[in-house]
Order: sequence, then C-alpha cells, then structure tokens
Amino acid sequence: VTPAQKFLEELGVIKKDFANDRKQFFTRLHKLLVVFVENNYGLSLSGKTTQLILKDMETLEMPPEIKEKIGQWLLQADKEKFAPGTGAPGDVIRLATEIEDLFRKQMMQ
Repeated sequence: VTPAQKFLEELGVIKKDFANDRKQFFTRLHKLLVVFVENNYGLSLSGKTTQLILKDMETLEMPPEIKEKIGQWLLQADKEKFAPGTGAPGDVIRLATEIEDLFRKQMMQ
C-alpha cells in the first residue's frame, strides 16, 4: 500500500465519520496531510506549525500543482479547525471529493 493509497483510505473514513463535524474533520484532515507528506517524502514534521511545514515543503520534489494544493489544504484545515462553523453546508464533502480526485489523478499514476 502506497502512502497515497493509505491517505485515500483514511480520507474516506474521515469524510464518512466527520462530515457533519467541521472541527473534527479539519483537525483530522490536517493531521492526515502532514502524515502523508512525512511518509511520502521522508520529512519529520511533527510538532511544527503549518507555516514551518509549508517552508519545509518548498524544497520537495513534487509536482507544483500537488505542492500548491496540499499547501492550500493545510492552511484551510489549520484555519477551520480553530474556527469551525464558518463554511456552508456541504463544504466538507466538496473539499474531500476535490482532494480524492486530485490524489487519484496525480498520485496514483
């Protein structure tokens, strides 16, 4: 099982279990993204702020589209986990679907 496959499995669980709990969804999504980057690119990111994680990611050899999207998702998840309830109904499902689509398209090649 590749890190991308494991990520998609875990994202499916988070989407199913926490679609109605924004705080938990975004908290778990942030952690899942960090674990994916750690496992797939060999970085040690535990305990680092999102800003430091993004700085560490700058040097990674990954497609620019993926790097940019993961950075955006990390920033969004970081913001949302501390200020839940600011989005529209269905935002969680749409975001999870966007992430799944990109991972299937780019990371599973």
